Amino acid sequence: MATTATMNTALLTWENVYWLSQLLLVAFAGLALVSGRIVNNRQAAQSLTLQTELATARRKQAEAEKSLLELQQPVREPRTIDEQRAHEILDWGEKGSVEIFFSMLLARPIQALVFYFRPRCDCS
Repeated sequence: MATTATMNTALLTWENVYWLSQLLLVAFAGLALVSGRIVNNRQAAQSLTLQTELATARRKQAEAEKSLLELQQPVREPRTIDEQRAHEILDWGEKGSVEIFFSMLLARPIQALVFYFRPRCDCS
């Protein structure tokens, strides 16, 4: 029995404890490196996906801005009336009177023009 107690005491020396702690340190460091690599790969894939989605969103935004500018362009340009063409149209059509109605409710104009055409009555 004396030899077993001596063996247990020999296993718990400071040198053995130091060696075991160094072994555990290397094992945990390796585990940390492997798990870091796995997390890095996942983040790289996620970053690539997000960059692709961002590029797609920017392309769609650019297309939307372009179409908006195309829609705004006719509104920004000053409008002119071709008087000669207007006279031709008016001379060609039936003669009568026209009433133009424009309404503004709650400080917002209603963007509707209503034309009432009353042909002249040639009741002679």
